[in-house]
Amino acid sequence: MAKHENWNREAEGPFIYKDSKGRSVYCGPFMKSGYVIPNSEVRAYTIYSARYVLAVSVGVIPYFLFDNPYLGIGIGLAVLIVLELMFRLKFLKNLRKIEHFERPKRDNFMERNVRNTSAGQLLISVLLSVAFVAALIYNFYVMKFQGFERIAYLVLVAGAIAYTLFNAYLFLRKQTIDRQNKK
Repeated sequence: MAKHENWNREAEGPFIYKDSKGRSVYCGPFMKSGYVIPNSEVRAYTIYSARYVLAVSVGVIPYFLFDNPYLGIGIGLAVLIVLELMFRLKFLKNLRKIEHFERPKRDNFMERNVRNTSAGQLLISVLLSVAFVAALIYNFYVMKFQGFERIAYLVLVAGAIAYTLFNAYLFLRKQTIDRQNKK
């Protein structure tokens, strides 16, 4: 089994900022303080940052085993609460705290994606997203879902459509920026 030696990299994510000393600082929404994440704790932060995905994944298992959506939702919420408490009371408490942390200004998420992704990659992403939405809609009509499954599937289709529109916007924005830069 290969060793994961790349865990010495810096923390990344939507609530990670760089302070004046170049350190990675976690400052979630509605938080006044920041928490310095040293490179030695990046692996733990990465695991905790996936807590929402993990809670949803664990919540889906009882639904498939017992065909009870309420049991799945309850277990998923319980797992989320436990993981959130562990993150806040165990992980963040062991980090260096910066009182009244001022979030530095940084690029918009969309602008960063447009700048760092080529037009070809964005076009491929749009085409694959459209194909995925078409396959989901076709499957929706073939499977004839009922009840909770129908609602969950429609939410999935709506999310896929939103992702497709997001990719299309990024592609069009990239085209506009490229045309402006050629002038």
